[in-house]
Amino acid sequence: MKKIIGIIALALVCSLSAMAQTTDNMDRIEVCKQNYRTLFGGEALTGQGTDPEMMDILQQFIFGEVFQTGDLTLKQREMITCITLATMQTLPQLKAHAGAALNVGVTPEELREVMYLTAPFIGFPKMLNAVSTVNEVFKERGISLPLEKQGTVTEETRHETGKAIQNKQYPGGMSSVMSGLPGDMGKDVEQFLTDYFFGEIYSRGALDLQTRELLGYCVLTTLEAESQLHSHYHGNINAGNSPETLTAAVIQCLPYIGFPAAIKALRIIKEEYAKGVKNMQTENKPLVVYFSAAGTSGIERHETGCHRPRCDDFHRLSYLVGPGPANHQHIHREPRPERQDTRSVCHIRRKRDKQQCKRIEESISRFGMAGRQAAERSKPECYSELGR
Repeated sequence: MKKIIGIIALALVCSLSAMAQTTDNMDRIEVCKQNYRTLFGGEALTGQGTDPEMMDILQQFIFGEVFQTGDLTLKQREMITCITLATMQTLPQLKAHAGAALNVGVTPEELREVMYLTAPFIGFPKMLNAVSTVNEVFKERGISLPLEKQGTVTEETRHETGKAIQNKQYPGGMSSVMSGLPGDMGKDVEQFLTDYFFGEIYSRGALDLQTRELLGYCVLTTLEAESQLHSHYHGNINAGNSPETLTAAVIQCLPYIGFPAAIKALRIIKEEYAKGVKNMQTENKPLVVYFSAAGTSGIERHETGCHRPRCDDFHRLSYLVGPGPANHQHIHREPRPERQDTRSVCHIRRKRDKQQCKRIEESISRFGMAGRQAAERSKPECYSELGR
């Protein structure tokens, strides 16, 4: 019996593999027809209507090419399309794609939340226009309104809930942006963002935070909100979206918003991604660790703003604690055992990183009890990028 089940399973795997290969080898016209049929239940490229040539170009490009770019699901693609059309207020197209979204598994609650999410970005009037359009689709499908409530906060919890989400996604908030406004009203705007945007909208059910961040980036792409595209790139990364997913999402918006707006967002993704790669590369630069005597004795001011012990006062021990030439990586350790109260100061060629500091402390511990005591007592806090 087990042998028969194994044969059946193998046959299914082979069948699915063959289907995947067939899909990969399909040309854009075949893919276009298949995607269009799945989304709308009709046929593409019929050659009918008043402008058959342009419709052929449109359908082949969107459903035959764009829909193959990146690893987004059909549900993700339709939610992105719907929120983009809602932002642009192209309501006839929104109605068509709202139906397509339902056809590929987007739930009514999810679709409604996609519309609600636009409110902080484009304002309540436009959001209500979009909601009204989607509600028409619900009524035509026999979906009862109102839908189940998705709110999770109360008047008493909205601020703390919003603050927790905001601090996780965007540490620091908007204080630096809003400071200095006349009448000190920047604080009011900061609180609006925390309580309303993050507290009441981002905390709602049906859509998880990762999806909300991705869809929000598509709204900002459509609005060409350059400054926010930079900050929300990091919000997306913090939520678990990869740079590749963000790129695919912007490309999904492209047929609806045009090349200029899409290229602006893609350029920002490229810039922020390059910064991240550069920061990762700095992790492979040499690490230098010093142990000093008690207090500030035997310590001089380092040019980077940290403290460094005078080499003359310490015994040099060559010890590899990171990649790079050994003569750039050594530890100074107090040779006199009678001086028990030691402190360590880490000079690291990278930005503040507790995890990296922990790794250094583990390396230091290999020097024995004195090294372990110094690492445990000091909890190195002096970090800087050398060689700037």
